[in-house]
Formats: sequence, structure tokens, C-alpha cells
Amino acid sequence: RHTIHEDPEKTPDRKPFDGIVLGIETSCDDTAAAVVRWDGTILGDSVAKQDDLHVLYGGVMPSAARDAHQACISHVVQAALAKADISVDMLSAIAVTMGPGLELCLRVGFEHARALAVDTRIPFIPIHHLEAHCLVAGIPEHTNQQQQEHEQPRRAEDKEFPRSLVLLISGGHSQIIRCVGLGDYAVLGGTLDDSVGEAFDKVARLLHLSASGGGGGAALERLAAEWDESQQQAQTESSCAVNDFAPLVFPVPMKQKPDCNFSFAGLKTAARLAIESERYSPGEVASAFQRAAVAHLIHRTKRALEWCEKEHTREEDSIKRLVVCGGVASNLTIRKALGDVAGEFGVQLVVPPLRYCTDNGVMVAWAAIERLREFPLEALEENPLELEVRARWPLGRYVPASRPPRRLRRAQAGAPPAK
Repeated sequence: RHTIHEDPEKTPDRKPFDGIVLGIETSCDDTAAAVVRWDGTILGDSVAKQDDLHVLYGGVMPSAARDAHQACISHVVQAALAKADISVDMLSAIAVTMGPGLELCLRVGFEHARALAVDTRIPFIPIHHLEAHCLVAGIPEHTNQQQQEHEQPRRAEDKEFPRSLVLLISGGHSQIIRCVGLGDYAVLGGTLDDSVGEAFDKVARLLHLSASGGGGGAALERLAAEWDESQQQAQTESSCAVNDFAPLVFPVPMKQKPDCNFSFAGLKTAARLAIESERYSPGEVASAFQRAAVAHLIHRTKRALEWCEKEHTREEDSIKRLVVCGGVASNLTIRKALGDVAGEFGVQLVVPPLRYCTDNGVMVAWAAIERLREFPLEALEENPLELEVRARWPLGRYVPASRPPRRLRRAQAGAPPAK
């Protein structure tokens, strides 16, 4: 849990934050900066991708990513300021990702932001990378033109931070988090091995898909969509019944495990064995892998929602929103499937616009703004010379969400013990 130096209830008469924040992000492989106004208006946004390096190294090479960050960080920050048509001295705060992430990469953005803050004496706000992903889904509606009708972001005038269940899915993380309030997070489950994004990327490499144009995971999603469309067309045109087609099916991981953790290593192995057998086309493998991965995400998300309903029965403690964030949240198949889950449980689905699912400067600036709207600047401002990046930095406390053993469940229900 983050440390807040002052309770906002002690300063009810303070002036609401109405400033402008520069956000800088270099935690992995995207160099990003953005200038965002207090109400969520994105004044300037700049990102430098490293797709060519992905193709060259088959993924993220930390030292190469650091060098790429160093080569363009100044240009990216200046481009964001130029698009916003403001000078540095017009900023109210400078926010930067302090962790978690690749240490070599984190240092580039952190040291640039620190030097800028020290030189200009502008308040410096360190940001937790995972919290930024969670919060950007709630950026106000007028900047969220890609939202679907059932996806309702937080409005700028909302006073209460909504209680949410967050599914954070990216190349480095797969977590289910109960968000009680700003800075108050309970991690219900995480991955036991690979993250979902890592699994998508690894299977894409096994299928020899290009990482350019959005990464291997996006390429796998496109291939799976093309395969599914071709199969639907073939079934429509064929005189055979749908059941006569026997698609490749991978088992859904951990269906019998009574918790909210993830595991994608076995699914990745199943895909590798199918590829090595040379019995299936690349599209068939991609489709089968994505179906099983989506089913796994749905299964664990439902389990977490059920756990929240049983553990927190008071209306004021109930979950109001299902937030899906992180780079993998840009997968349209996953978004649609989780929209159905949200409808089933009567909660709102909240997702970022597609371009703000992957790492970006907007989420860093917005995370700072959310805090500045909640707490006085004096309570948040840190001395940048006394801080360092944190490659490992847990978000909140771990609260394993699981059902009791079957024997105990039967006893609680008044049933005789199983023999």
C-alpha cells in the first residue's frame, strides 16, 4: 500500500487541483511522455516504440531497450510539450514511473524527470507502474472516444473513487486486484509462471509471427481472427454440420484449483507440442491457444467476482466495476468476453482506449492527477534526490481468494462428510 502523509479529511477546505502534469514512462520498451490537464484532457502525447528491436532480438533486450530510451527520451518529452503548446514552467508537477519494471529502462525516464524537476523546482511525484495501468481506465469520458456503450469511465466530477475488481493483464503481469480506494489494493491472485502477455508473445514466436506492428501478441490475435473467420465461412458453405468440424482444443488451465491464480506455462507447452507435431496450421494453433487463454481469464475473473460477493456482503463494500487494463486489454476478443462477464455479474466494464492499454505517458500523468485530486500536493511531493527506482514493487497487500477445502464446505453446508 502506498504511504500517504496526510489524511484528506483533515483539509476539507483546500483548493481543488486544477493544474497540468507531465507524465514520463520508460519501465520497459516504450519511451513515452504526455501532458494532461486536471480534468483528463490530453494536451500532448508522444511515444517512441521499439518494434524493430523486438524483431531483431525476438523480444525485449534490457540493455538495447535502455539505449533506445536514452537516444530518444529528450525528443519524446519535448514533443509532448510542443503538442501541448506549453513550456515546462507552466507545469504543476512532473510524474514518472519509479517501478516496477526493468531497472535499466526505469532509470532513463526517472533520471530525466528528476533532472527536470530539480532544475525547474517543479514538484516531483513518483508513480507505481501497475497503479497507473489500473487508474487510466477511469480517465474521463471526453478523452475516451473508443469506449463502448457498456463501458463507463469515471467522470471528472465524481467524488468517490469506485470500488472495483481489476484484471491487470500485460506482458509482465497477470493479477486480479480488489481496489478498495485510491492507494488501497488487495491482490487476490497472480500468475504462478508466465504472464498472459508473455505467453501470447512466446507462442507467436513459435509460430514465427512478426513482432512488428504491435508485438507478437497482436499478430497472434490477428491470425486467430483470420482462422476463425475462414472456419465460419467454410462451415456456412459446406453441407457438413458444424459438429463435423473438429477444431483443435487446448485444456483450460487450473479449472479445479480453488483460487484466483493464473498459469500459462502448460498452455504454452501444449501449443508448442501442437506446432512441433506439424498436424495443425498456424491459424488453428493460434485460435486454439487464444480460446483457452480467454477461457482461463474468464474462469478466474468469475471466481474472483464470486469471492468478492461472498466475502463482502455489505452494499457499501460491493464491487461496482470490473476494470480490465494492461497491454493485453487491447485484445478485442478478451474485451468482448469480459464485457459478457461484467453483464452477468451486474457490474460495469471499464477499459482504457486501445492506445492507452500499452505503456504510455498519459497513464503516468493521470495517476498523479488522481492523487492530486485526492490529497494535497504537499502530502505527495517527494525529494527526487532521495529516491531510487524500484524494479520490484508490489502493489498493495496479498489476500489469496480461494474457496475452503471441499470437506469444510460440506460441513459448513450441514452435509455429512464425503466418504
